[in-house]
Amino acid sequence: MPTLHALILCLSSWHSPFFQEAVAQDIQPPQLVVRDVVFTPPSAQRENAWNKAAWIGDPERNGMASFFAVEARSFPGPPLVDWIPWVSSGASGEVLFGPDSDPWSRLDTGSGWEANSVAILRKPSGFTLVGKDRTDFRSLGSWDVETKEFQYSILPPPPPRGFPKTEYFNSVSWAGDQNQDGWDDLFYQSLAGNSPRYGTTGLIDGRSGQTLWQHYLPNFSLFSPVQCGLPSGWPDLNQDGISDYLSAFQTRDQSGNLRHSISALSGADGSVLWTNDRRSSDWLQQSACGPDLNADGVSDTITATHPVPGTADLGFVAAISGTDGSSLWEVSGDVLKDSIPFDSVYLFRHPIFFCRQLGSPENSLVLLTIEIWHTSQPTEDVFVMLDGKTGTNLGIVGLPENLLPWLPDAVDNPIPFQDHWLLGDIDGDGCQEVARRLALPAYDTPLTTLVPGCFAILGMRTLFIPELGAVGSIIEATVSIPAGVDKPFRLLLSTGFRKRNASPKVQGWATLLATTPLLRATAVDPRAHGRLDANGEATLSFRLPSAASLIGRTIYSRAVVEDPARPGEILTMSSLGVTTITP
Repeated sequence: MPTLHALILCLSSWHSPFFQEAVAQDIQPPQLVVRDVVFTPPSAQRENAWNKAAWIGDPERNGMASFFAVEARSFPGPPLVDWIPWVSSGASGEVLFGPDSDPWSRLDTGSGWEANSVAILRKPSGFTLVGKDRTDFRSLGSWDVETKEFQYSILPPPPPRGFPKTEYFNSVSWAGDQNQDGWDDLFYQSLAGNSPRYGTTGLIDGRSGQTLWQHYLPNFSLFSPVQCGLPSGWPDLNQDGISDYLSAFQTRDQSGNLRHSISALSGADGSVLWTNDRRSSDWLQQSACGPDLNADGVSDTITATHPVPGTADLGFVAAISGTDGSSLWEVSGDVLKDSIPFDSVYLFRHPIFFCRQLGSPENSLVLLTIEIWHTSQPTEDVFVMLDGKTGTNLGIVGLPENLLPWLPDAVDNPIPFQDHWLLGDIDGDGCQEVARRLALPAYDTPLTTLVPGCFAILGMRTLFIPELGAVGSIIEATVSIPAGVDKPFRLLLSTGFRKRNASPKVQGWATLLATTPLLRATAVDPRAHGRLDANGEATLSFRLPSAASLIGRTIYSRAVVEDPARPGEILTMSSLGVTTITP
């Protein structure tokens, strides 16, 4: 990494040089941190509320994945009657649109982990919300987001001659504007028939609700969706300029053995580009499309089944080439045997997600969600990290210990696997984020009507700074943002933290930093700027203020990466740095 020029920033309030120099430093191992906290709206029956988040593509066309979230009241009381959904996008966390009578009361978002059932589609005059209609479970409803006016129903398309009829939609997802008419389209997946059973997939025109194409895959028993974590949507696998789709189903062979098949379907006509088929003893398979793992210019896919207790089936984790469906590498699903207690069993759960190797942005990491059962301890959720090129186990990544500075609550309450969701790369830093639903013990009392829970958005740490620093000492802050290669940046610091609605913004992006003399100084002084190197990294050495009044206080920091292609605009921000000042 090239050495950066020295940055000198004098603060009139402390009369001491702050930034002193920039030096090279080996990057720390990847870490998962809280990137943001999104609160669930208040609910009178908060103990029964549950939440869901889902990737819905990039309807804003800003290169960042959006996500859909929902709260529902269940039992006691009328089931699923009080929906409070919202759509949020990017690191700004701004709510694009939220609840207001219809269509929200008619949505059936589903309670299972296995289906996406809501999509936001862009149209020339705004956005359209499409979701399964609870008043008619067979159909999809389409509503104008701004006016909330119902537009049309979408019934399952009639089948080709000789094929059974699809009775309802199992899952729908944002498909981008495939036919270039200015309206985003919709990809669906469902089952039809009984014996034999057919997996059916198709593309629906977002403007008219008409089917553009559909495809039937015979002899399937269950569907297993492929999550997409690419912010721009589904990948173009055959390089024809049109996004393609991945659909996964379980089959039974002639001997009754369970098999898992992932088929890549052409976005142009639904024809099968390739199929990856393998035998397994377990019905649950996790799959996700993500970055280009083998550097051939095409996005690849990870799929996994866990070890089956009491059998010889150890499961597998495999990387599948997006070009031809061949296996790039495969490792045993027993990847944690040396990392967990001998009396434990574990399952792979959604989501599988991806990030770039810090310090080497061309290399990808694969993170698998793991749920561990101990005979003597509560259930534990962790992430196992694999090298994207080889599948080598690089170790376990634990959850952050607390929600500070957002909330005083510890992240230690065991929760079921349904409470993790892939959000995609929502802030454009080159690493994907996931949402985790958490209860808030500090707020859950009969004497308060405050929020019952929250989404903790977890992502990779991209700003490395010491947690403790003595007054007057020199410490180092390393920025490592895979998407920031050769981009200018500035490091903002503040002695205060403010939640989203109260914090100052940089070109519309909430910094979560309070307006203090320190923030004002770092925000405007040109000497606080630097440039990330060919690995998206830079390290700044700076001296902490010597003021005794800062002992016991906290300095919050965040790197802001600018976008040279759009002067005055922000590309992304780093994770939050938190340093406590000691004597």
